[in-house]
Amino acid sequence: MCYSASFLPQTTNSGVSVDKEVLASLVDAIRRGDLKEFLRAVNKLPNNRASTEEESKLLLLAIETNQPGIVQAMLVDGWCNTRELLEEIREITFSRSKKEREFWTLDKLVAEYKWHDLLGAVHNLDCTGHFDSKLKQAQWAAQAAGDIDFFLAVGGRLQAWLFEACIKGDVKMAERLLGRGRYKRDSIQECEKAAIKGGHKAILELLLAHLGTTQDLKSLLDIACENEQVELIHWLIAQGADVNRNRSECLQFSVSRGLAKSVVALLQEGAEVNSRPWSFWLWDACTSKSSATLRALLTMGAGCRHMESWELVKKDAEKRASCFPAELMEVFKAFRWDEAAGRVVENV
Repeated sequence: MCYSASFLPQTTNSGVSVDKEVLASLVDAIRRGDLKEFLRAVNKLPNNRASTEEESKLLLLAIETNQPGIVQAMLVDGWCNTRELLEEIREITFSRSKKEREFWTLDKLVAEYKWHDLLGAVHNLDCTGHFDSKLKQAQWAAQAAGDIDFFLAVGGRLQAWLFEACIKGDVKMAERLLGRGRYKRDSIQECEKAAIKGGHKAILELLLAHLGTTQDLKSLLDIACENEQVELIHWLIAQGADVNRNRSECLQFSVSRGLAKSVVALLQEGAEVNSRPWSFWLWDACTSKSSATLRALLTMGAGCRHMESWELVKKDAEKRASCFPAELMEVFKAFRWDEAAGRVVENV
């Protein structure tokens, strides 16, 4: 696609005449170099803009009176609306700077601005002192239209767009973006996290297929467990993530945080509960105050090995019942030790 200045929202008021008092305030503020007063007067204009002709005259006045702060405010807001005007003020500042040292700062400032044909406005991609709103509008418009070429032409960063696509789960756009650029390691890591947090399995598959994982699968499994993305937990383990690495660290984390869905998924995938005393699992579930996690552990058989251990944990919980939610204590009452099964089972 090819865009021109009409592609962007227009904020000028070509046919609007500025109130004489406001115009006088603007002229006075420019002559005195009072930036605060100038901005107050600008706020009184319709849409904070004057007509094209009046803006040009005021900009030239600010140039002639050597007011760098006000000139920069005008350039940022798009008061220089033609290539010819930019060339004119450049010529003025350059010639004046040769004769008067006071104009060096202004000449350097104006020299940083360039005319952008796609934007139909001046811009300064290298300036970090202000936010070029019109340039940003162009980037947003390019994203909305799905035009990567235009997005790059107005200074857009593919990493930022890819990150947004991963958050939204936009597989088609993510695939197009991956085919257009090279990405930094930390950018891809953030994209992987965004895909997992949103539960976008297709996006994660796409990232791994194009770039390989920038972090080990265990780290991705940790993120999936933290966000209770059950489908991705199963998928990552199928891809080779070690569910029992570091003494079932994922399971310990999930139990202590009360992430019941993650606990069930990890136990289904063979998470090892013998890596620590079984009673520790139950106490972690109790301290997380998650009745769902405690029930998941007991239902999946991750209870105590011996009746004595079960009774001890149960009695200790009853002693501290005031510290736990009532729902948690109800879970203890719903389970009993089954001698024949050699484990804790739910009451029928």
